[in-house]
Amino acid sequence: PYDFGANEYYRACIAALLGEADQAVSLLREAYSDGWERWIDLQWDQDLDSLRDHTSFQDFLRPRG
Repeated sequence: PYDFGANEYYRACIAALLGEADQAVSLLREAYSDGWERWIDLQWDQDLDSLRDHTSFQDFLRPRG
C-alpha cells in the first residue's frame, strides 16, 4: 500500500516498450492518482520515448490549473 504508484509506473514503462501506448498512458494516470509524483521521470525516462507523439500522453503532461 506504500508504493505510491511505483508498480503502475513501471508497468507503464513496460507497456510503452511493448508498443501498447493506450495502456501505458492509462497506467501512468493510475500511478499519479496513487501518489507517484516524480514528474521528471516522464521527461527523461527513455522507456517512455514511444509515447512522446501520442496525443493522450501529451494531454496527460499538459499543465492544469
